[in-house]
Amino acid sequence: MAAAVTGTAAPLRSIAIVGGGLGGLALAHHLARLQPRLKVTVYERDAGLYSRGQGYYIGLNRDGLDSLALIRTKLPALDRMLQEGLGTLSRIAILTGSLRMLLSFRPAANDSSLVSRWALRDCLAEGVDVCWNKKLSRYTEADDHVSLEFTDGSSAIADLVVGADGAHSVVRTSRCPDLRYEPLGFSNCGGSLSLAAVSDCARFSKEVPSTLMRVCGAEGHSLLAFTFRARGAAANDTSVMWSLSWPKSHATESRAMSAAKEPEELRRVLADAAAATCSSPEIACVISRTPCEQLMAVSTLHSVEPRNTDPLQSVTRVTLIGDAAHATTTHRGLGANTAFVDALLLAEALAQPDWHAALEHYQKEAFVRGFRAVKQSLQSTHMIHATGWVGVLRNVVLWCIGCLLSFVALFR
Repeated sequence: MAAAVTGTAAPLRSIAIVGGGLGGLALAHHLARLQPRLKVTVYERDAGLYSRGQGYYIGLNRDGLDSLALIRTKLPALDRMLQEGLGTLSRIAILTGSLRMLLSFRPAANDSSLVSRWALRDCLAEGVDVCWNKKLSRYTEADDHVSLEFTDGSSAIADLVVGADGAHSVVRTSRCPDLRYEPLGFSNCGGSLSLAAVSDCARFSKEVPSTLMRVCGAEGHSLLAFTFRARGAAANDTSVMWSLSWPKSHATESRAMSAAKEPEELRRVLADAAAATCSSPEIACVISRTPCEQLMAVSTLHSVEPRNTDPLQSVTRVTLIGDAAHATTTHRGLGANTAFVDALLLAEALAQPDWHAALEHYQKEAFVRGFRAVKQSLQSTHMIHATGWVGVLRNVVLWCIGCLLSFVALFR
């Protein structure tokens, strides 16, 4: 049972951050920046910084970049990485399975940057007190502290605990037991390859550079693709990242799961699915030419359920940020960016003399902002996988919007 903090709470002397992902590490830096004397410790379940895959690449939007701006000046590696980037997303394009353009537009200048998730975490871990191989088992709240117990038998005490332990958060399970991270009716799989390997795919090779490219195929199949420059690669050595998703109710699901442990067979299954649902043969070509070692595992899309009421309810000595609070699907690119905003705003709240009142305000604001992102990402997920007349209507609406944007551009 969470112990609500009432009245004016004593100043915070120590904070434990459960989870050493992007949001938790960013929070540690913001807290150190605002309260240099505060003891901040990150407890991470991974055995080390490089012990587990961290995904591939993420797009930082203006909110994410602005939140990192306040700490990048003290982290030269982070500053350098954000300046160089791995590419820019200068255009967003949505196409049909025949690669016919429905909608194309350019984000505001300097509004997005493509970075390596692994490299970003590496930069953010610099200078942070991280205790590795610490998987939280349970926590217990008292009036003036929180006790943490880990699966290795060790324990810790802090004045306040922040759950930054991701979508499968142990902290959230206790803090908000009715806020569940549920599987959706879609699966996905992806991979990467050199753009030169598909240079003969004329239409695809023309559209994908510097573009976040979404292909809406038939029967609920959808492909996301974008280009990037691999870490350490030459300036002219461009790679393509792609991700194919489909409804679990489709035959692609059983075929992909049957081939999940056989990369060559899985690649063939995905290429066949693309060929059957995207009339342009170039999509299947991209998949079939992906090296097996660059193929990712099949996974199920998840999201927390949308809420109209704040799941945190009251202010206690345990709070949440990022995916632990409001995990989204990947289809709007909001997860990491929302976590970075959470980290900044929570650090500012905890730096206030009356941190209890400021924390209450943070939780209310984070709920509204975070669950707006959840709803937006779910809307995008269902939109790109629409079938039947809904899919047809989607294409018509997107095409009309694209025509309108082109018309407006003529008068600029």
